[in-house]
Amino acid sequence: MSAHSSKPPPNEAPKPTSLAALQRENEALRSQLAAAKAQLLATQTRDRVLLEALGEAILVTDGQGHILDLNEGAERIFGYRKGELLGQNLHTLLEAPGLGPSEQQAARGEALGIHRDGHRFPVVAGFGTWVEGEHKRCSVFVQDLTKRRAAELALQQSEQRFRQIADVLEDVLYLMEPDHTISYISPAYERVWGHPPDEVVRNRAEWLNHVHPEDLQRVTEAHVRALEGGHFEQEYRILRADETVRWIRDRVYVSRNDQGAIERYIGISEDVTETRELENALQHAQKMEAVGTLASGVAHDFRNLLQGIRGCAHMALRAKTTPERTQLYLNEIVQATQHGASLTDHLMAFSHRKDLQVRPSVLDDVLEHATTLISRLVGDHITLQLDLHCTGLHIMADPIQLEQVLLNLAANAADAMPTGGSLTFATALASSHEPNTPDHLRLTVQDTGLGMDPDTAKRAFEPFFTTKGPGKGTGLGLSTVHALTTKLGGRVYLESSPGHGTRFTFDFPICPARQPGDAPPNTRPTHSTRQRPDPKAGEATILLVEDNEAARIAIADFLREEGYQVLDSSHPHDALSLAQHHPRPVDLLLTDLALPEMDGEALYGDLAKKQPALSVVFMSGLPDRLRGEQYTYLEKPIDLDHLLQTIEQSLTA
Repeated sequence: MSAHSSKPPPNEAPKPTSLAALQRENEALRSQLAAAKAQLLATQTRDRVLLEALGEAILVTDGQGHILDLNEGAERIFGYRKGELLGQNLHTLLEAPGLGPSEQQAARGEALGIHRDGHRFPVVAGFGTWVEGEHKRCSVFVQDLTKRRAAELALQQSEQRFRQIADVLEDVLYLMEPDHTISYISPAYERVWGHPPDEVVRNRAEWLNHVHPEDLQRVTEAHVRALEGGHFEQEYRILRADETVRWIRDRVYVSRNDQGAIERYIGISEDVTETRELENALQHAQKMEAVGTLASGVAHDFRNLLQGIRGCAHMALRAKTTPERTQLYLNEIVQATQHGASLTDHLMAFSHRKDLQVRPSVLDDVLEHATTLISRLVGDHITLQLDLHCTGLHIMADPIQLEQVLLNLAANAADAMPTGGSLTFATALASSHEPNTPDHLRLTVQDTGLGMDPDTAKRAFEPFFTTKGPGKGTGLGLSTVHALTTKLGGRVYLESSPGHGTRFTFDFPICPARQPGDAPPNTRPTHSTRQRPDPKAGEATILLVEDNEAARIAIADFLREEGYQVLDSSHPHDALSLAQHHPRPVDLLLTDLALPEMDGEALYGDLAKKQPALSVVFMSGLPDRLRGEQYTYLEKPIDLDHLLQTIEQSLTA
């Protein structure tokens, strides 16, 4: 055996361990056992705390279903104290047919819990098994579903109420998700749009496919802004499946979450076709009321014109009148007819019923143009003043509808100043104090009338509200003013107090004189400065058809003096006969549009069948009859020099 070996000899017995060493080893084992017990107790305490904190019921049963242990959650859910349940069978707390512990796998499902007071409530129960020594144990987890079911029921009822409301709404209600897909649309879509629900659009872009082509660009641009988080509110036309046109007021609101991100879009589309028709009818009725108010003043103007014409004509016919005075009288007659034509244009434009023709308009020009009617409306006892400082600045407006606004204000001012006063229209460029808002054009209308008390001023813009007596007003004047101003993108403010008059302030956005895509402005031909050589008699034959004798005689004589051969008639059938029996073809037809038994267009159609190259010039005293670009139209009264130039251009075209 090596000297370095530590092993004892094979037959040598080990030395006995000392008592002190054994005691030390025993103390170490006790210490380890105490630490293990402490760790186990801490783990059990932690598990108990966790189980109690869950808030759900946790129970432990033996193999026969007797309850061995439970947490506070079980006491709270079932209404028992722990001591009352220990040893009881689990069936005391649960009705779970076909559901229970399984040796192969955990089981879980819905059941009914039984409260201490006897009422049943919905629960979900989970079962798991294990073996503890020689005994089978089962853990039971029970979650009370009462609040969840109540919330689900409330949500279901809320959705049901929402759908019931949406189903009976006349308006179309729709929801759009952030990816622009439409997640819900109400049944009213089929009634308004005329398309069945199974053809409903999938997203907002497809929705726009039904917008009228004339409104599509405006609506699309507003729609893009809305999808970026802005507000959308537009009135536009749609084309239904049956090819009818309806007016829609469409509004989209953005719903955001707590972080400010877009959650969804909520849209409401309203069919406002009948409302627009009613508004147009009410506006027309209000215009007719204003025209009636104007009647006496206009009649006064026309009687003065007729008196001047009659007096000048009488003096021109007198043998004693010198040629110089005769020329003066004739010039006055011409000027009087021009003034009468201008006054007629104002009345017809104001009373003519048509849709808004919005275009860049100079407000100062509209005010100056309306002065004649306004002065006649308010009367000589009221001083009319214009204080205009916006020459050349444009707003988007229909000049005729804007005149209606001015006349409505003038009519109200006249009523407030029965014994006289002053009415001032002023324009100025106003700076905006709001960020990112351009300057605007401000119009103020100030009277020195009776004024309004606060209650009256508050209701002034309400439809059908009037302080006039029965039969003296419709209450549409100021409501029309407010509606038209809003449609033009403007705002109107009212200041008034008893004894201090009334001031209306309008702010309109300024716009460029020309808008992108505008057609070139219409221009009327100016008088030619060239001298037409005297034609030989019979150079061209003109068929003149005019049922007004004075107009026909004057035009025929004028054209004959200019060298044309003129066939004139007051009746279209006689005109056809003249053209048929004339030895040479007619070169040009000059005819009024409004004729007895046959209008001018039909007459031209009959003549053109035999003479396709026939030139034509139409005349009319009704501006709405002058339409189209294919032919030449002249509005009465016609300047004879301008008529001559037009005929020359038509014959040489």
